Amino acid sequence: MDGIGISLDKFCDEMTGGWLFGYVSALQSVRLVPVLYCYSRAIDAPEQRVHLPSGCAIRLVPLPRLYRLLTRGMINPYAWRARDAFHGRSRLYDPIAEFAFQLSPYFAIARSNLTRSLRADGCAAVLVQEYEDPRFDRIVGIGQRARIPVFATFQGGDRHFRYLEDYTRPKAIAQSAGLIIASATEAERVKERYRPCCPIVDIPNPIDLSIWFREPRDEARRVLGWNRGERVAIYHGRIDIHRKGLDVLLSAWNRVRVSMPEAPVRLVVIGDGPDRDKFRELVGRVDAATLTWIPNYILDRPTMRRMLSAADVGVTASRHEGFAVAPLEAMACGLPIVATDAPGIPEILRGGRKVGGILCSRNDITALALGLAELLSDSGKAEEYGHLARLSVEKRFGLRQVGRRLAELIGKSRRSPS
Repeated sequence: MDGIGISLDKFCDEMTGGWLFGYVSALQSVRLVPVLYCYSRAIDAPEQRVHLPSGCAIRLVPLPRLYRLLTRGMINPYAWRARDAFHGRSRLYDPIAEFAFQLSPYFAIARSNLTRSLRADGCAAVLVQEYEDPRFDRIVGIGQRARIPVFATFQGGDRHFRYLEDYTRPKAIAQSAGLIIASATEAERVKERYRPCCPIVDIPNPIDLSIWFREPRDEARRVLGWNRGERVAIYHGRIDIHRKGLDVLLSAWNRVRVSMPEAPVRLVVIGDGPDRDKFRELVGRVDAATLTWIPNYILDRPTMRRMLSAADVGVTASRHEGFAVAPLEAMACGLPIVATDAPGIPEILRGGRKVGGILCSRNDITALALGLAELLSDSGKAEEYGHLARLSVEKRFGLRQVGRRLAELIGKSRRSPS
């Protein structure tokens, strides 16, 4: 969370939405009791907190000393390569840095502490954020010893970068209770790569429709001080240029402006992230009169809902996703969507225009620009597509729909023999 400016206190006291808290709410909707286990550098001893917006228990666990030792000097322990983790502090090949990079994530979890906590909380199952991560391998082993089934979701991790994972990952997947993969392309990759014997289910990320809904556009714009006469496209999410395709988005926006020279149009970008400085440079090359960037991760959901409601079209130009929540939030607020076919997006827009979306190929600047121009220039079509988008989200991605499927999956694992 450091990369988007979210402190531990803000995470516990204010943060909502996203796939994580969508899962919390979905499980609560079917009377299951979720507990969040979070490992953090910010604490030195275990803490118990409550996520204030949802009432969900949070177990904060300090990082083991060995992990802290191995990651000492790393600027980014989550990097894909050792030299990126150390941000150039190490030589092109530094065997000590490589050793620390390869091993460190396997020591981020203390087995005895986690086992003790899981048993104390009476946990019936564990759900890990990603399976393409050494922490998943480690937790599956812990679950095996404690006789607690371990599941994992796909949130974008479609490859691994450490040599050891070639050996630990197949075994972990074979011993897991199931993988939740809503992206068809990712599910096929996993089947081909690992040939898992565990079930793979296509449960989507959920969205809380009591939070995300359409407010009257004119009133939303009045409160925000936005021009009522403009046609507005909106992106909200992490500022990660390559993965989120933000270079493609800005290039497409330049073409929209050229194709609609007389129309009052605006692109609103909301978000923060690791590429904020590089993105600021890109933004500087676009006509400031037609682009607004709000460089914050907005924690207040009513404020974010109002911004989405004030827009006319939602857009995502991602090259890579897991199962994106931001397009669902926009659709729930009655916005039509122009989106690229990153993993998970075709499943959201299954049915294309019939569910309020225009799907484009990744990196296709022209197609993205044409889709945006089509909906920005035709308010009637945009309204029609926005209505279809809301209906699609209500039918497929609501908390209870997803919660029932999660409860069924967990229930099956408990009925299966150990």
